[in-house]
Formats: sequence, C-alpha cells, structure tokens
Amino acid sequence: MSSALAVGWLETVVKLLRLHGSYRFDQLSSRETENGLVEAVAVLISKMPRMRPSLREDNLGECYKTKPDFMKAWEKWRTQISKLDCSSYWLQCDHRQTREGLKNLIQIMLGNPTVLSNATFNWMELFISHFLYIRPFTAGLESMHNSAQKCMQVKPVSISHKLFGLILGILGENTEVVLAECSRSFGPWMMAHAVELLTAGSTHAEILLHEEHSKLGGVSIEELHRLVYAQVLSSHALTWQIAPIYLTSCIKQGIGLLENLLYKQPVQHSQILLKSIEICRLYELDTINSNIMRLRAETVRYKAERVEQEQWRKLEAEEGGHP
Repeated sequence: MSSALAVGWLETVVKLLRLHGSYRFDQLSSRETENGLVEAVAVLISKMPRMRPSLREDNLGECYKTKPDFMKAWEKWRTQISKLDCSSYWLQCDHRQTREGLKNLIQIMLGNPTVLSNATFNWMELFISHFLYIRPFTAGLESMHNSAQKCMQVKPVSISHKLFGLILGILGENTEVVLAECSRSFGPWMMAHAVELLTAGSTHAEILLHEEHSKLGGVSIEELHRLVYAQVLSSHALTWQIAPIYLTSCIKQGIGLLENLLYKQPVQHSQILLKSIEICRLYELDTINSNIMRLRAETVRYKAERVEQEQWRKLEAEEGGHP
C-alpha cells in the first residue's frame, strides 16, 4: 500500500484499506479504535487536493482549478494529517502491524523523504512521489528537471529503461535528446508524432525541426520522419490508404510519392480503384485521377480484346475440325 500511495494510486490504497481484516463484524467491538484509524486514513487519502479542472467519477481527490485555492486546500489537508499523526488514539491501537502500516501511510502524505525513498522502486517513482507530496506547487520544466536529477542520485539505475532517457530529455527541454531517444527506442509512428508535440510552445524546437537541410534532400526533419512513416504504411495492403494523410502534409516530396503510391495500386481491382479515386478527389489530384481512369479503361479494353481473340481462336478451331 505504501508503494501505491507514493505514486498516487489513491483508489487502490483506499480499496485495500477498506478490505482490511479489522472490518470483520465479529471483531468490531474489540478493534473499534483500529477501525476508526483505518477509516480516518482512508478518508484523508480520498480527500487529497488535486489541481485540475475535473476528475472521472471513479477517481478520488478534490479538484481545485486555481493555484491559490489549491494551496489553501493543501495546507488544510496537511494540517488534518498532522493532527491525526499526533492523536492519542494511536496508543489505544493494539494491533502493531496495522498501527505501523497506517503511520507509514501518514508519513508518505506528510512528505517524509526517507519513507518515500523506501516506498519507491526507482528514481521515476521517487520523482513522482516528490512531485505529489514534497513539491506539489512545482511549476516549470526546469524545476522538474532538477528534481528528477536529484532523485536519480538517490536511486541510480544499473539498467536504464528506454522511457527514462526520453523523460529526462523532455524535462530538460532538449529537443535533440528527445529525437535521439525516440529514434533509438521507438518506431516510426513515435517519430512522426513526437515532432508535433515538440514544436508546441517551443520556438527553438520549431526552428530546428522545420528548417530544411540539404543533406536530407532539401526536406526538414519533421517532413523526413513523416515520409519514413508514410513509407511504412504504404508497404502494407491494409494500411496504404492511411499514407496519403502524411504524404500530403509533406510539402517538398509528399505529393510526388503519393502519385507513385496511387499509380502502383492495381486498377483491375474495383475496391482498390474506388479507394484510389476517393483519395484523388479528397486531395484534389485531378490529373492523377484522370490517368488512373485511363489506365483502368485501357486495362478493361485489353482484357476485352484478349477475350475476343480467345473466342475467335475457339471458333476457328471448331470450324477447322468440321469437313
């Protein structure tokens, strides 16, 4: 339960508390104080202030939309936890394991660094616990990055998970690191869509990713990754229809590659032909549409001529067989 609470799994912790053995009806009279303490901790956890517009119905916590309201609620909540921690009822709780477990949960909510460190497995979990219980008013990626680095010093990892490097790059606002981690650890889908997220609100990232490079054939990094992902989509019969979405967003080379993709589709298959025509109309590719229709007509005419020739050969063979 301590580990779950440390990373903010409030619903899980409250459910486990209310499944506690002290709720057996034959024990209610002898463990009334213990039951009360369990319920008090469960209620405090369920009332944890959350700075967000709203929560789903099954999520616990109380929402506050503005920072001043959140800060007031947070101080009030922490005061209630401190009062419970100093309560004389703990002396009346005879069940040692329950008493120590509940005290541990209280120390997590109070932001005790040692208890948080013991309750978390890696620096990422420790970072989340610090963000929740020690520095809930943290704003800005720079502060988060510094906190993450401190957590890494407390809990260094021998084997780095692929997400760790990516998250550090994001917190450090290092576009090059984020791209390198995405390229090394994730597929072309991630590369094509990570660019959209990186350019949001970052002038440096926007310039870096939109700048055209002669080494890349005159395209930008953003367009390059979209082209790569479009090529992956184009190579499969079930996904080629999605590729035009990405190709039409590539100014330099996208339309040319889209033309090649459409011309490669077999015009003798009616469903594929209709899909190609639909794509041409959607993106106003009138010339390609006309060419595809002409290819279809030529294919049909060629097939009809083949059938006609075959029929003539059969007739000639039949006539040649009669005296």
